[in-house]
Amino acid sequence: MSSHTFNDTAHRLKERDFLRKILPDGPNGVSIEDLDVVLRMFTKSNPVGSYRLIENKTGSRRPAGQIGASKDHTFGIQDFLARQSDPNLHFYKGYFVINTATDDWENCEEFIVNCVSLTKGQFVRWIWGDLLNDWLLPEKEGAEGYRLAFEASLHELVEIKPYTFPTYVVSKIKVAFGYAYPEARNGR
Repeated sequence: MSSHTFNDTAHRLKERDFLRKILPDGPNGVSIEDLDVVLRMFTKSNPVGSYRLIENKTGSRRPAGQIGASKDHTFGIQDFLARQSDPNLHFYKGYFVINTATDDWENCEEFIVNCVSLTKGQFVRWIWGDLLNDWLLPEKEGAEGYRLAFEASLHELVEIKPYTFPTYVVSKIKVAFGYAYPEARNGR
């Protein structure tokens, strides 16, 4: 298994450490990953809403936007399946990698989302996404949600495309699910 470093050892996931003790290491066919955030946003008129999968890289030694082969494979499968069931990204908005200098987001001034640098205000606006207008209705004025939406609306919305998983990972997943391309069938 790969070696792991922790910025804050008090937040180690004991269940993950346990699994690493009782299972073979990564090169022998085991990957143990955690997903940092599943953000689902909804309203009373749209109780299903939509969701984004988010990986946070804090002070990472990797270049912005890179998550590593194990996470690429693990979350690439989830992304592939979600896109197959929701190809227009109506419910599933995608997988996003957020790089920050610290895990204390309140004190972050820069957020790098899928290699796009955002100010804190732009990041807050991006988090609100499509649902901002659902909260900026006159009948909601005065409510906390209205206030927060209004504050977010003061910032520019920067469009960020979902994370693009490496081609070699997507190709392997497609082959495994029977979507083999001619080059995959020919061994290229």
